[in-house]
Amino acid sequence: GYGPSTPDIHHPTGYWLTPALMALASGVPVLWNAPGMHRNAIPEWGESLLELALGASAYIAVRDEPSRATLSRFVAPERITVVPDTAFGVGRLLPAEESAAMQRLRAEAGLTKPYIVVQPVRWRDAGFDAFLEQNRERFADYQLVAVPMGPVLGDHNAFLGDARGQFVELPFWPDPLLLAELISHASAVIGYSYHLAITALAAGVPVFTSVDLSAGKFTALRAFDSLHPLSSIDEGADAFFARLGKRDPEPAVDATLAPLAVHWDRITEAIRTSRRDVPPTFRRFWQSLPTLLDGRREEDPLIDLQRITGGTLRNDPYQWAAIDELFSPHDAIALAETFPVDHFKRVEAYGGEKDYAYDARLLIGMGARTVARREHLSAAWQRLADDLRSPEYREAIETLTGCDLSGAPLEVNVFHYGPGGSLGPHADLPDKLVTHVLYFNRTWNAADGGCLTILGAKDANALVAEIPPVVGNSALLVRSDHSWHAVSPVVASSPLSRRSLTATFYRPGSISSMWPPGDETPLHDYAAAPVPPARRRLWGRLASRMNRRG
Repeated sequence: GYGPSTPDIHHPTGYWLTPALMALASGVPVLWNAPGMHRNAIPEWGESLLELALGASAYIAVRDEPSRATLSRFVAPERITVVPDTAFGVGRLLPAEESAAMQRLRAEAGLTKPYIVVQPVRWRDAGFDAFLEQNRERFADYQLVAVPMGPVLGDHNAFLGDARGQFVELPFWPDPLLLAELISHASAVIGYSYHLAITALAAGVPVFTSVDLSAGKFTALRAFDSLHPLSSIDEGADAFFARLGKRDPEPAVDATLAPLAVHWDRITEAIRTSRRDVPPTFRRFWQSLPTLLDGRREEDPLIDLQRITGGTLRNDPYQWAAIDELFSPHDAIALAETFPVDHFKRVEAYGGEKDYAYDARLLIGMGARTVARREHLSAAWQRLADDLRSPEYREAIETLTGCDLSGAPLEVNVFHYGPGGSLGPHADLPDKLVTHVLYFNRTWNAADGGCLTILGAKDANALVAEIPPVVGNSALLVRSDHSWHAVSPVVASSPLSRRSLTATFYRPGSISSMWPPGDETPLHDYAAAPVPPARRRLWGRLASRMNRRG
């Protein structure tokens, strides 16, 4: 979720790797301050650059053994120091008595009782919302303080739902040390943020977390007795409330301080070495160079943006547009032939406000500057993803709709609607502004269903228009309370899935409903029905001819 400040800086190369190489080339020491690396995919093209950067670095520290194992592919493991997360040192920065700022925060927030800090995320699956309701009387001895840890984690007080009135919401966002002090005086914290947990442990505050302690970075915290899985609430209210209350930090916290002192001494010694300045123009050149070498934005856009800007926005029964011939014949074939099949999740529900059944894959996360799992995409799909997150595409959508999308975060997902897949009549959620639906089937029989239907009411029979999911076709919907639409059910005998993409611009501050924070739905490769060999050969010959003509 983190990215560079401007799109012309290549991510990840220009964001952190190129600056490291610039420093090394200029005699400036490079030190790695205990990052975690074991869950980051390293693309093949970046391996030699990373090996170069690590090999020349003055000091390499990581925060856990899995990270050392990952980086040992590029540098001898004995050169990599494993140190505790540096956030454990925050306890040394906190005042022994409440600061004036903390007292002011208490007064403005109305904190008069012992309190529990709660990170507002989706707690339903963890059972905490039900536990809270069942033990409302016992929680009356405490104030519950909702503290979103950061936008990148998707936290939002709206996740508290009907229970929101039971929580104290902070009157302002505390600076980092005041936030740490607020956590340090809590009776407990409940959340899934890694550094929320560390800050609490450093202060002797018990932690209840919904994350898996046997995987990822949280494995480094399993030795702490005061860190409990949130599932421990199943042991009952007595066990939960017995664990509340601030205590002296446990010995495992003290054990982190000596190696951290050595860590900072080594960093300080390296910083004392001589340095020489690099001109700003040189730095900017190096940060932009990977984008120039990559060459993706130097190509003509894969999307014909003039088809969008020159489209007709209809007003009946609401604002929408049908836009076809978005791609050249050559690009259309490439996109259809290489439609993604990796990392999908199953999404289905029946009997509610709307029925739906399909498989979804993330292409661009909400407001993200990067393409999800780019290495799994074909060259055509990489170009398409780059087009969708370009300023030119956003401007084209603005031109057609008249909507101001300058601060609107974009989310892009791709879908397989297999046999039986459907999406019932609905108007989009209020946090959506504009949705552009693109299609990628080479051919499609409308009798097989799978068509987008523009509706005059929340009724599948109130048909105004129908758009088949053939590659190059697309539909643009401006969200309103009556922007009814649906996807007609794909027949059970369909040999192919209905293949589409949605590029949705959201209101600022929105949270993804497709990929909510903490979503751990298993992902799978989509098993498409096999293409008959004769048809596969036909399309192969056609693609070859198009390549020769191009």
